[in-house]
Amino acid sequence: MNKRYKILIVLCMVFNSVFILAKDISTIRIGSTVADKAPRPPYKWQKSCSADSDVTGSYPQLVEMIFESVGKTVEWGAAPIPSESRAAQVETQLRKLVNGEYDFLVSPRVLENKNYPLVIMDKPLFTRRSSIISRVNNPVNSSDISVLKSYTAGVISTDSIPSPTLTLVKSLQLPVKSYSDESSAFIDLMAENIDYVINGYYTAKLWTNKHKVDNQLVFKDFSEPERSYYLIAAENSDHLSLMGGLSQTLVEYENSGLIRRLHNAYMKIWVSDPCF
Repeated sequence: MNKRYKILIVLCMVFNSVFILAKDISTIRIGSTVADKAPRPPYKWQKSCSADSDVTGSYPQLVEMIFESVGKTVEWGAAPIPSESRAAQVETQLRKLVNGEYDFLVSPRVLENKNYPLVIMDKPLFTRRSSIISRVNNPVNSSDISVLKSYTAGVISTDSIPSPTLTLVKSLQLPVKSYSDESSAFIDLMAENIDYVINGYYTAKLWTNKHKVDNQLVFKDFSEPERSYYLIAAENSDHLSLMGGLSQTLVEYENSGLIRRLHNAYMKIWVSDPCF
């Protein structure tokens, strides 16, 4: 082979390698411990009724926006397998993170209790907003434990998806009744069989708007455990230097009200989805 052609081929190979490397460096692979088949508007749901459709929502867009601010493109990994137990889902995604299949993982901070070398960003990506929902004619306007002991709470929890809220309420020795779905809890609330429901703010708003009882209920913010979601990386990740810039961007977005507007905008999109 002509020497000139050999040199040209080598240069092409080098250029191609550099191009691929640059592409890989600019792309961030992200996994999640949040199963896609569990719609949680406005944070995340599938775009249509099909189980194979793409995922949308405020939190995927927020993640993509903050990485774009540091010059990165997000590539989402496969979602947890819904048929697996919650513990198995988390374990599978963690192994993919520490093995380098993902660069980051979106998950609750409770993963820091796992026996893995992890670095968790100090600023949460988002916190699933929760509320105490009570009747206008008997409002529960306090989240003080001594006050709540005088009322009976309703909490949504199932055997397959135990609620951290139920665990919290029981640990505080508050009177509580558990329900398998929102409808049962809110029907009991409206029938005055319980005094209040602790539930996700947006989930509760969907139900109350759908059944046209929004003006009969009072919402009060309530802080719950395991409701904040963080970006998590392996200790040996090549992308740890991004954490500071990503956290700063999140603070700017939150202070400007952008994150709340993003949640509200996706809530309107969800309501117009034919699956709703």
